[in-house]
Parts: sequence; structure tokens; C-alpha cells
Amino acid sequence: FFFKQKTAYEMLRSLVGSEMCIRDRLSMFVEDLATFGPLKPEEIRGLTTPDTIEPALEMMKPEFRVKWAPPYKPAQNQRYNEDKSGYRTGVITSEDITNVLISQINAARQLIHKDTVTQKQVINAKQLKDAIDNIR
Repeated sequence: FFFKQKTAYEMLRSLVGSEMCIRDRLSMFVEDLATFGPLKPEEIRGLTTPDTIEPALEMMKPEFRVKWAPPYKPAQNQRYNEDKSGYRTGVITSEDITNVLISQINAARQLIHKDTVTQKQVINAKQLKDAIDNIR
């Protein structure tokens, strides 16, 4: 068997591919956070009706029951956007913070885009780390 040695360009493409997976997972998580708020606790995640949520809440510690029992009410400077999947609370931050989050996500997506590889633009590890840190 003969193994083809990869060129630097092919190696760059595979590295960008793996970084893209990391970036996509992180950016999707942050985008969902900006759109639908934080994740619910695992015990009630995905439950959307009172007859499924109530039994799950009864198994939680009392201090958590109070915090996570629906309906979720936004505090000052927060908004509500129902998550139909039931994974998130629906309570989101102010529009300004949401816009900053979405802006950082879009900047990271643009940094590691297939067109960047096609155009053979050089991206260094610091740029990748900075983009991920900005999202976090």
C-alpha cells in the first residue's frame, strides 16, 4: 500500500474542518442562548407540558423547584421568546447583548469559512483562539 503524503494546503483544509466543527458547535450553542436563553436543568429539559414537567419538578430539590418551575418570567432588561423544543427557558438578555453575541458568532463563522480556505487566506492559531474567546 502506498500512502499519499498530504500537502500543506490539504492539511490546512483538514485543520480548518476540525476547527469549523468546534466553532460551529460553540456558535450554535451561543446563538441558541441569545435566542432562547439558558438551558433548563437536565431533569426538565425537553418537557413542555404541565403534566410532564410537574412530576419531574417533584423529584428535584425544593430550592431548584422554585427556580425552575414554569412559567419563566423575565426580569428587568430581559425578554421572553418561547423555545418550542422545551430545552431552554425562553428568557433572554437585552436586545443589545443579544446583538453583540450574534455579531461575535458571525465574525467567527466568517473567519473559518470554506471560502477562506479556497482563497488560501492564512489564519493563525491566535486568530482562532481570539474568535472562540470572544464568543465565550
